[in-house]
Amino acid sequence: MQRSRVDGIEIEVEQRKKLGLPAEVLLRAGLRPGDRIQIQMRRDGRLLLVPMVELLAKYSGAIPGLAAATSLTELRSDS
Repeated sequence: MQRSRVDGIEIEVEQRKKLGLPAEVLLRAGLRPGDRIQIQMRRDGRLLLVPMVELLAKYSGAIPGLAAATSLTELRSDS
């Protein structure tokens, strides 16, 4: 698969206040229909989209016993 540059793509806020992300952006981010993301608002007005799986992986060791009781692979396949 040929890699192309996708940063800097311009999209428009739809009438119903929704954003549509191009398929190539979703593919490169590893996102699929039904995946959840967190939107982080930066002080300078920029938005950062963070896949929830990344957040779960980041904090999975923060609560003792949680990692053993929870499989990220199972969580992703259940959705």
